[in-house]
Formats: sequence, structure tokens, C-alpha cells
Amino acid sequence: MVYERYAVRSLKYFGGLAHRIPLFTLTFILFSLANIAFPLTSSFVGEFRIFLGLARHNFLATIIAATSIVLGAVYTL
Repeated sequence: MVYERYAVRSLKYFGGLAHRIPLFTLTFILFSLANIAFPLTSSFVGEFRIFLGLARHNFLATIIAATSIVLGAVYTL
């Protein structure tokens, strides 16, 4: 998308894309927040319900799953 608009492949020209393509930046941020299950996203509700159900059966598995979710969020950010 960026290449089609600017016809340049060098990364040094892509600094400050938030100023050039604000809708792309907003979309990327919203998808990143949904990926890390930020509150008020559908992912948050799903993961919260999974943790509640899993905690009733195996608390250690809940701890491991929560840790992996946190590590995934750190990777995304």
C-alpha cells in the first residue's frame, strides 16, 4: 500500500507514516489493541470467559495461559 502511493521502497522515506497515512495508523493501532485483548474489545470478553472457565478446573493451567497472554501482548507492543 505504501509503495503504491509513494513508489519508493527505501525505509528511510517512511519515517512519520502517522502524519502521511493517519487512517492506516489508526487501523493498525485498533487491531493491535484487539490482539492484546484490551478491555472493550471482543477479544477481552472471550479471553476473560475462557480464564473463568479454566480456573474452575485447573488453576495452574490458568496461570500458564495468562502468562502466555501477557507475553503475547508484550510481543505485540
